[in-house]
Amino acid sequence: PPVKVVPVALDMANSGSGFFFCGAPGTGKTILTAAIVRALVEQADVSAGYGGGFSVRYEDLPLFVYVPDLFSMIKATWDRGAQESETQLLDRVGAAPVLVLDDLGTSYPSEWSLSIFDALIDRRYRESRRTIVTSNLSLQRVANKFNAKVPECGSRIASRISSMCEVRIIEGPDRRLM
Repeated sequence: PPVKVVPVALDMANSGSGFFFCGAPGTGKTILTAAIVRALVEQADVSAGYGGGFSVRYEDLPLFVYVPDLFSMIKATWDRGAQESETQLLDRVGAAPVLVLDDLGTSYPSEWSLSIFDALIDRRYRESRRTIVTSNLSLQRVANKFNAKVPECGSRIASRISSMCEVRIIEGPDRRLM
């Protein structure tokens, strides 16, 4: 039977845990993750702002990043006149109180992208920062795919993710094809 996403997402948001959601395409990994993020945003510390309005510190909010776009964002920092440097972007992503990395493993990594991703995961691991990852691949398949490009890099990334996150396998039919 289908699971009601909102109550599950609220429980997960309140757990304080990181998660690695894996499963076939269309099983609801990203929707569940978006519901968790929404619950976290709704619980964010809102304070009175200028002119009687309300404000939320941007730095206190979860950050949702589609993994292939992360590398495009980094490359955009190399352009003359970019709003932030590569270091500033990676610091912002690395320091997010909750970071969602959506669709890990859907693109074909380069040595450069794996080194960046490895450093990002390692930082979040060392700083015990809550991380939520979605993937169509199991952690073992992520490790194998990344190891094929840079030996042992995938194993290191998968090991840190498994240490930081509760692994949840999301099963079911592709809801987009129903």
